[in-house]
Amino acid sequence: MPREARDYIPHRGDKRPSPLGTTLFVLLRALDPLLQYTLLTTFSRPQTPSFSSLTPLHLTLLTLSLLSALKQILWILFLSYEYMPAAGALGVCLFNSLCNSLNTVAFTYTYTSTSTTIFHPTTLLGLALFTTGLTLELVSETQRRLFKSSLPPSTPSSSPPKLYTSGLFSLIRNPNYAGYALWRTGYAVVGGGLVLGAVVGGFVVWDFVTRAVPTLEMYCERVYGGGDGGEWGRYVERVRWRLIPGVY
Repeated sequence: MPREARDYIPHRGDKRPSPLGTTLFVLLRALDPLLQYTLLTTFSRPQTPSFSSLTPLHLTLLTLSLLSALKQILWILFLSYEYMPAAGALGVCLFNSLCNSLNTVAFTYTYTSTSTTIFHPTTLLGLALFTTGLTLELVSETQRRLFKSSLPPSTPSSSPPKLYTSGLFSLIRNPNYAGYALWRTGYAVVGGGLVLGAVVGGFVVWDFVTRAVPTLEMYCERVYGGGDGGEWGRYVERVRWRLIPGVY
């Protein structure tokens, strides 16, 4: 059963500028690679006191932190068109840094590290999941943003909002959420192995299935119209799967 609806973007549909929330979001996400570097050099045994002494696997994990931060900064600056309050920015950034920190600390303990080489099968699996997921999330959000940008400005007398249903959104209804779940899982696999990847990925999917997806789809039904006569209703009939093709 879905949990009580709670949208972590509480002003969904509000297109006002949000300089405070945006600035806080960019600052906190930009600081995350530094946090992960500090954790790596603090908890590694033996300690790794300088950047020059990091192994290729250390650098790989730091690169995942950097790429995920860059992607999310790109999202808030260029792809998101909704108001981001400071509290929302803080919550999103803290969650992502907490997940990244869990991966980093797990990595520093040999019994949860995947291997000493980036060519270990588990590490390669994690990198494949991360790359696929980050690409899926970025491409889908870019496709939707380009569509929204091509529409004329809305006015009280204009036609109802238009729903983007092409590109990756013609395959599943929430490809950006699917992408996030994939790269978050892959990051955890690189950091802590298959068990941590299953735990983190399972939590993200559970949260999407029980909260995020139902909340977003209730909003879309309200804005775009459900049932046979609504744009959202027709879209749901045509694109059956919400998040995982053939499953959900």
